[in-house]
Amino acid sequence: MTAIVSPDTPACSVLAQQLGDPLTATALEVTAWLLLEHAGPWGKNALTESGLDPAGTAELDRIERRIGVRTQLISPPAEQEPRWCYAAVRAPGRAPGWGRRAVDGLADLLGFDFAALAAGQLPPDFEPVAEPLYAVCANEAGDPCCGRSGAAVHVALRAQVGDRARRTAHVGGHKFAANVVVFPHGHYYGRVDPAAAAAITAATEAGRIELEHFRGRSTYTIPEQAADDALRQQGSYLGLDEVSLVERAVEAGDRTYRSRFTTADGRRHTVTVRSEDQSPARLQSCTDAGPSTPVRWSCVELHSAEPIGHDA
Repeated sequence: MTAIVSPDTPACSVLAQQLGDPLTATALEVTAWLLLEHAGPWGKNALTESGLDPAGTAELDRIERRIGVRTQLISPPAEQEPRWCYAAVRAPGRAPGWGRRAVDGLADLLGFDFAALAAGQLPPDFEPVAEPLYAVCANEAGDPCCGRSGAAVHVALRAQVGDRARRTAHVGGHKFAANVVVFPHGHYYGRVDPAAAAAITAATEAGRIELEHFRGRSTYTIPEQAADDALRQQGSYLGLDEVSLVERAVEAGDRTYRSRFTTADGRRHTVTVRSEDQSPARLQSCTDAGPSTPVRWSCVELHSAEPIGHDA
């Protein structure tokens, strides 16, 4: 397979858009999030290259790999010292848990109950947070595309939601820069410019998803993200919590997966999706050592049933 990579290759975000790389089902898979305020500067790997204690970050990495919790560095509010750690957890059957507590650096994080976080439980000493937080990747050390586009999007977000807009380090998907992750749901958005940032905040504040730039929900697996997107697109389900995953994705054939959902109107949905490789291979990030092959997801079948007891 011929790969696209040469000294004249465009920036990864430009190339991905030229080749039509889809946004759908490209969010990182994360069981629960910890957002730690850190003023920076951040290296390519923010946790290990940002002046944090190496022994502590190594222990945190071991915990995260085992449990599925991700620690993400975010900037503190303008002209304030880092103080808070936010936690966003997936709570099946209800809105995600969302809270924060004051911390004294990385050492405090290592004392958290990570197993409880992964199970969808906020630690009891976290105070509830009522409003969403918007994190835009603006870390040039991670990828130059993020550094170029993220700063302007951060300014646009701040104009809409003030200190609830934060810069963050790598969130995955350099080629979709600028990338925004909205918490507590862990909703990913890509190819965000200042105009799209305004549309995303307007939709979120109104309790909706903005589908044009939607990459997926991080607490779902990749096949589940693809199925969720297909259901939302075909059924016009835009509410943040209007779609609920009730049966996780299972293999249903070669590169094919089936998931089941319910929606706020009481209907039950079975969604089958399939992935296929996209040619040619290309750089997924400007800093990649070599090219790789992305995938595209398509909906094979979507079956919807009326609520039990529905009188047709």
